[in-house]
Amino acid sequence: ALGCLASTSKVVCGVVTVPMPPMPGKRRQRRLIAPQGAISSDFCEAWVDGVSLPYVLTLEGRDLQQKASKSLTACLGDLRSLQTLDLRNTKLQGQAHSVVMALRSCPLMQTLNLSRTRLRDEGAELLACGLVADDPETGRPRPHPSLQSLSLEECALTKASGPAVAAAALSLPMLEELFLAHNELGDESAASLAHNLTMRGAGFAGSRLWRLDLSETALSGRGLGLILAAVAQQGYLGSLDVGGNERIGGSLVAGSECTDEVLESLTAAVSLRDLHLWRCGLYDEVASLLVESLPPRLRLLNIAANPFSRELRRTLVRQKPPCAPFVSIRA
Repeated sequence: ALGCLASTSKVVCGVVTVPMPPMPGKRRQRRLIAPQGAISSDFCEAWVDGVSLPYVLTLEGRDLQQKASKSLTACLGDLRSLQTLDLRNTKLQGQAHSVVMALRSCPLMQTLNLSRTRLRDEGAELLACGLVADDPETGRPRPHPSLQSLSLEECALTKASGPAVAAAALSLPMLEELFLAHNELGDESAASLAHNLTMRGAGFAGSRLWRLDLSETALSGRGLGLILAAVAQQGYLGSLDVGGNERIGGSLVAGSECTDEVLESLTAAVSLRDLHLWRCGLYDEVASLLVESLPPRLRLLNIAANPFSRELRRTLVRQKPPCAPFVSIRA
């Protein structure tokens, strides 16, 4: 078989062309073997018709118009070797089912970026079902085996779909990065994330999540406290971004039960390496308490664009807190 392929294929500009089996009454068509593809709206249909889809490993289809988007999503199920799919800024309204089918037919997929695709709650819930589909033989839930990075930033998600997405994503055995920024998820979704971050079960040793982005997701101090408590229990998450949630500062008052829980959980979150609390409405008193409660291994604290005083800002930048002697503070 290899000898036959070698005798009939050609290499053109580093890309192998393979003759397709001839159809009755038609000329034999050659398709390109192109492991990497970056397509635009103008050339999407030509790419789909001219490339041998089962050999594609990485596909970037950003900013596609509706016609090109439908043409691409219709063939996603044929991309059986796909490892990276980037559809940022491509409007997928009404096409979430095709993406879900592609996800289930690509067991090797490691990176899926659907940011700014207007999935909305309905599409996100379909995606959640696709991430953890039932095994046709056993009937038991079967999480996607390889996905490592999932991006759903600015997809118009709300608290209606947040818990389902959180439960599905954090049941993935290999997931390391989850980006949910710029969605109105609220504390309800944070509670689901916190619960599933610490889940363990038969055949599942626990979440491997290392990076979580919840910036600008309508969190309050309660949501932050739940996430930090889960990080402390999980013992693996290294990067947490909750910046742009200005309700956090408004709900944290020195001496309150919520504030005490946040400070206690922050100190116990020893796996954290960087923490982003930019533009969270933090004033001097609470900002000082947070700095005094940093976990010992923290290397970066980003508290820029908060309304604390210049005096505190200068102090934070110049002096290292004793609890985290190696931290770099951006204020």
